[in-house]
Amino acid sequence: SVGHPHEESDLDVFIVIQGGRLWLSRLLVTALLQVFGLRRHNRVIADQVCLSFYVTSGAMALDAIKLDGDDVYLRYWILHLLPLFAHDGVLSVWWRANTWAHQAIHQAPMPVPLLRSPVLLSTSVIQRLLSGALGDWLEKRVRAWQRKRMEATATHHETSTAVVISDTMLKFHENDRRAWYAAAWRERLTQIV
Repeated sequence: SVGHPHEESDLDVFIVIQGGRLWLSRLLVTALLQVFGLRRHNRVIADQVCLSFYVTSGAMALDAIKLDGDDVYLRYWILHLLPLFAHDGVLSVWWRANTWAHQAIHQAPMPVPLLRSPVLLSTSVIQRLLSGALGDWLEKRVRAWQRKRMEATATHHETSTAVVISDTMLKFHENDRRAWYAAAWRERLTQIV
């Protein structure tokens, strides 16, 4: 909402996850927020966390889902993300991977994370346990289970960039209004120029 939320607004979260742990991480994040009553679901929207966009660390270049022409919405969305925290230089990698977005807006500074060293991201016993064979086994199992559920419920087309279900990106924006914003942007430009 870029500073313009309303009473029914939720909090959209974009999550970058280490490659090979997308499905397991999504399950753990979803379960954690569900336990604390913070996850947006069904008609519970206001002040809830919307978990609708995940990418792996190797798939941070979002030009892969950019609409043809000037995807003004995605460009501004990238530039207005407010990082809560970033681990191991992921923010610098993100910024370099999306130079196409900030080249058109030269004054756009690389954002600074709100939290400097979050406890949740420190090396932990759970992280170590899930980094090896056990993590691989769990990832494979939860991937099969989640994919089956997602593909049964999500409106998903192989060529669409509104809903993406892959091993490097999970994006659930069935009401993707980027094309509308692009058309409105072009119309406004013709009025100005």
